[in-house]
Amino acid sequence: MERHSGPSQQVKRILRKYKYPPDLQEAAAELILQQAQVFGEDWGG
Repeated sequence: MERHSGPSQQVKRILRKYKYPPDLQEAAAELILQQAQVFGEDWGG
């Protein structure tokens, strides 16, 4: 997803910082971005 390139990189950087398993980072980052989108929709109106 190109529209998430900035936030996606930030999420992956945080996952690496806290030693999240590298083979699970992509799926975790996608899940985090999906959750953020849902929360944003709920909180935004």
